[in-house]
Amino acid sequence: MAEIILPDWAREVRTRFRGFMKGDAFIIKTCPYCGNTHANLELSISKCLFHCWSCDAGGGVRTFLKQFEISFEPEDVKPIAYDVLRHRILLTYEAEAEQKTSDEIITKILEKIKVP
Repeated sequence: MAEIILPDWAREVRTRFRGFMKGDAFIIKTCPYCGNTHANLELSISKCLFHCWSCDAGGGVRTFLKQFEISFEPEDVKPIAYDVLRHRILLTYEAEAEQKTSDEIITKILEKIKVP
């Protein structure tokens, strides 16, 4: 399995909340919403979603970050864009014949998108 590159916001969440990594998700030991201490809040880095299995709190990571005043910069999206988009890129026959990869396509997309 490839190493997960943590964006700055994920590092700050890891520093502020006690927890551990499980695959591409950060598991927070104590849910900040319900206070359950059984490691039930999962924050997925590649899906950019969070969910507590006890109180059912959940949503987009940006919502979580805003509620706990953790900064989220547009540049933070680039490191995880490959994991999020790779399976969504379908190469044409021509692209496969030219031995292009999904990662090359994603790189071109990211180069063309202006960061606000």
